Amino acid sequence: MSHKQTARVALVPPVQKSVSFNQEALTQQLIRHEGLMCGLYLRRNSEVFIGVGRNLSRVGVSEEEAYYLISRDVKRLKPLLEQEENQFVQGVHQLENEAALSLPALLSDPHKVAYLFDNGITQQEAHYLLANDIKRIEVQLSQAWASFSTLPFHHQAVLINMAFDIGVSQVLRARDLLAALAEGAIQFAAIELEVSDWAKLEGKRVKELVAQLRLAY
Repeated sequence: MSHKQTARVALVPPVQKSVSFNQEALTQQLIRHEGLMCGLYLRRNSEVFIGVGRNLSRVGVSEEEAYYLISRDVKRLKPLLEQEENQFVQGVHQLENEAALSLPALLSDPHKVAYLFDNGITQQEAHYLLANDIKRIEVQLSQAWASFSTLPFHHQAVLINMAFDIGVSQVLRARDLLAALAEGAIQFAAIELEVSDWAKLEGKRVKELVAQLRLAY
């Protein structure tokens, strides 16, 4: 990395100490930045989202997630249906089996996967999907960039947060930022993020992440 910004280092705030930044702090930060929607919503190029920034058009849902959501739907319906005739209860079981049989075909089509969420999801289910997204992005960044696992968690969290909005591939293209983080040149990394194209689009969000880079936990 070329440190062409050397003359600017004296103008930026020094590294500050603060309280610990953990997985729960990242979860709450992403909820603030992405929002939490229990119903389907559209963003960008008419892509379908749900929960805390889960992009159903691109990421979709895994079979494990789909079975989890379907089982919870059935559990929510059962107490109501058990008050009716047994035939309705049997209908629920049949519906569950039919959904399971057609699930692989459903999940393979990004245009149809949103059908799983016609009735929306609960906040607990949104948190479940969010935890899976954080883990998925952590794995992708670790596999694609060896230095990721050596960073302190609050710096990893900055990259995870970025990936939620612009995708892992775009984060990996921020080579000067990643090089500065790998070298421990935190002030340079903060400057790279501060002047990035993403900062022009997400000014308030980026300002918080720049400050997070400069914190020593």
